[in-house]
Amino acid sequence: MNIGPAVKVFGKGWDADVHVGFSYLVNKGGVDKYFSHQRDWSFHPRVHFNNYSREDAGKDWFPRWEADLTARIPFETATAIGGMGKGSRITRQTRPESQRR
Repeated sequence: MNIGPAVKVFGKGWDADVHVGFSYLVNKGGVDKYFSHQRDWSFHPRVHFNNYSREDAGKDWFPRWEADLTARIPFETATAIGGMGKGSRITRQTRPESQRR
């Protein structure tokens, strides 16, 4: 969910929306007995522009066009990785000794 203020601006033959949003994302997952938990706070600036001046002038080709610019900028991330039960840990798998140089 993205929450924040928005402003709509009108001109002759065009309009624009400016949004400034903030969101909180929670991502939980796991494989077998291991788990991960990620939490992100994000900033979401967005600008949307509509131009319908050609439509107002009665033009048939490309009477209306739109442009949209959106970004997601995380500014705080927390991650936890672990296992189930006492003493569990995540290990990396390595090549067997015979395949190493």
